[in-house]
Amino acid sequence: MKHIKDKRKVEQGIFCQEKARSAFDACDFEEAFYLYQEAEKLYREGYEWLGDRVFFMQASALRCLEELLDDGRLDFYDLYQAQAKAFFKDWNESEIKATLGRGYRGKYSHRIEEALAFWLWKKSYFEGSFEFRAANAAIEYGDFEKARQIFDEFILRLESSTYPESDALCTITRS
Repeated sequence: MKHIKDKRKVEQGIFCQEKARSAFDACDFEEAFYLYQEAEKLYREGYEWLGDRVFFMQASALRCLEELLDDGRLDFYDLYQAQAKAFFKDWNESEIKATLGRGYRGKYSHRIEEALAFWLWKKSYFEGSFEFRAANAAIEYGDFEKARQIFDEFILRLESSTYPESDALCTITRS
């Protein structure tokens, strides 16, 4: 266990992660989000390098925010954007392959495949469908100005994006 630099932080992270999972299962997504964030912080402090625990805490926190947005909690829109950007700054395909499972000498190589699939899912959601879901939630709750703002910001981001489907998404968004 050479990769652990603070065993107490790791143990606290595990406890926090378990509480987050319970909150998520109870559909208390806001509480789960903050608990997943705390678990991520503890794992960052407890391990020598980013690993699968940090990755999955970040991804789980994003999932909580997505659930909140789906429930019409548009007050989490900006936080989701910031968290997603931070997640994709920390993780890309190369980083996932190089980092996850590093301390286990291949014993948990399935975690890399799982993380890559999850990363791709999050990336496609962030790049292509998140704004549509957020705008639909705003419309459902009668906040048409917020929906317009979401689409306007999305179009601006797409116009400077290298995402292959950017042009198509711009056209769809404008329509």
